[in-house]
Amino acid sequence: MIKINDLGKAKENIDKLFQLRDELISASPYLNDMKSNLSWYEKVCAKVPDGSEEILSSIEVPVQGTLSLSPTNLDYNSVTGTTGSYFAVSAGTREIIKSYGSQYYHLIIEYDEINKTEIFIDRIGDVLKTFRPDLQPKIQDLLFEAKDAYSKWKAGSINNSDLAKDIRSFQDFFYGLLHRARIHTYDPIPKKFPESSWPKMAETLGKSSEGCQKMLRSLQGAEEKFHSLFTEILKKTKEMPNSEFERYFKDYIEHVYSILNLINQDLLK
Repeated sequence: MIKINDLGKAKENIDKLFQLRDELISASPYLNDMKSNLSWYEKVCAKVPDGSEEILSSIEVPVQGTLSLSPTNLDYNSVTGTTGSYFAVSAGTREIIKSYGSQYYHLIIEYDEINKTEIFIDRIGDVLKTFRPDLQPKIQDLLFEAKDAYSKWKAGSINNSDLAKDIRSFQDFFYGLLHRARIHTYDPIPKKFPESSWPKMAETLGKSSEGCQKMLRSLQGAEEKFHSLFTEILKKTKEMPNSEFERYFKDYIEHVYSILNLINQDLLK
């Protein structure tokens, strides 16, 4: 026969089920993205069989992370961390596809149709709104200025240099925000901040699960490449076709989206 305290235990069990429901609702957009990208990878491997082994190797970490998800361990942090891993390796995967010839470029166009830059910008903006609202300028404002510049650029109203200026302004502030968040984990917080360090930032801010810290460390080269390129373009010391520059812009937005999913976002609030 049940006892009176079993009633409370039954209520607690329901609350746990509700918590699982809430976690699933929060994670659903990311799970849908993962599923869409996995379908794309299946298609790529079928279309480029000679490169399938190399492509599968490039996505081993995020796929293993997806395989480890289950109803018993599902949580928002694990899902977003795995999402970050997918987008951390996506640029490399597309380079593999390109290496097999222009006849496969349509697969990259299909990838862009699945993973739209404007949607990523809006998602990033929603997250950034929760980060240090006291700081000026507001980080999300810089992002949306870059989004507006991107729209003008696509319409031909501004040039590559103008767009590079806006996106690099965001990049500088965003990197500074990551550095500040890392230093604010110190106890006590030093009066004079030490120099920025991507590996130390990754170790401090990266989620401890799903290999997020390792994946975040691997993005240092991309961060430096984007900064150098945007600087050259805005100073007009480097010229490139619009289509090539747009690829860098899209890749950088995806890079930021990956970072946001790999870090412990609570440390930036």
